[in-house]
Amino acid sequence: MIAYAQTQKMPRTVLVYSIIGLILKLCILTLPFMILGEGEFMSVFKFIFLLLGVCAVLYCWVDYENTSFVLEDGKITINRGIFTKRSKTLPFDKVQNVNVFSGPITTLMGISGIKIWTASPGQRVVSNNGITGSLADGFLYLFTQDAHWLRDEIFKKRVH
Repeated sequence: MIAYAQTQKMPRTVLVYSIIGLILKLCILTLPFMILGEGEFMSVFKFIFLLLGVCAVLYCWVDYENTSFVLEDGKITINRGIFTKRSKTLPFDKVQNVNVFSGPITTLMGISGIKIWTASPGQRVVSNNGITGSLADGFLYLFTQDAHWLRDEIFKKRVH
């Protein structure tokens, strides 16, 4: 259960999940160069790869530290941003849909993502391989039991 009227951070395992995903993506992108490359070019490439990896891990950590949320009676406020701070308040009576999801790695780590859509007119529409949908107004990773509890709490407290 999530405490009301207190600034909360996402679980620390979210940071670990972000870093693991980032490292896997960097490895997959650079694998052909690592296999085929030799000589002086490769030592420069490895240095750049290491530097990019360190910068990306630092970005994940700073982004994690600058993401928080506050659950209040009838609304949730999500705060995030490194260079530009954004705060979005989502009243439960405007919520249209809440989606809790997880994949194999998040399931092993005990976390799930939660996406919240409202009836806001400013939602951007995106197309992905011919499938059109809107971007979620709010997005967090929480422990799986907390994500399901928050989804149930939103639907319980919203006014129809």
